[in-house]
Amino acid sequence: MTVTIERLERALALAAYCVVLDGPVAAPLFDRLERELATARASNDTVARARALIESYKTTGTRMIA
Repeated sequence: MTVTIERLERALALAAYCVVLDGPVAAPLFDRLERELATARASNDTVARARALIESYKTTGTRMIA
């Protein structure tokens, strides 16, 4: 099973609910999921930026490798 941004968001929402109900005992899980989500979003953003750069080279006709 692949960990996706959507799955992390749902898990974070559930962890937030647990923190509200149970107090700080669930806070470490919430903190961990927050970090994991931020990392996944940053990684996804890097891939998106790389794809956009490649696409810009394709549309301008510029060769990436001489």
